[in-house]
Amino acid sequence: MSQNVKIVNASALFKQLVVTLGKDDVNNLLFNWKESELGADQTTILSNPFRRNASRGKGPTIKHSKTEFISWLLSNAPFDTEVYGVEILSDGEWVDLIAKARDCLENKKP
Repeated sequence: MSQNVKIVNASALFKQLVVTLGKDDVNNLLFNWKESELGADQTTILSNPFRRNASRGKGPTIKHSKTEFISWLLSNAPFDTEVYGVEILSDGEWVDLIAKARDCLENKKP
């Protein structure tokens, strides 16, 4: 799928993804995308990339774009062998998860 797809309502698509796949699967996708996770409200994407180097394990929280995440999901990036290694192409669980996520997004698009 083309990465140039216009995402009309990223919030609605993201919400549908969480409802359909569930929190654990969405967190798995988010972690592999940018080492991020669902916020407590399950509508935001957050990461704390500087936590390891900050005093007392704290650091700034970064809020990520739902549109950027959905664009990543719909592109070839989840199967980039330079990022994830050649094994990603034969990882049945990963391939199935990406397929389920894409199916959910495709069926929800206006």
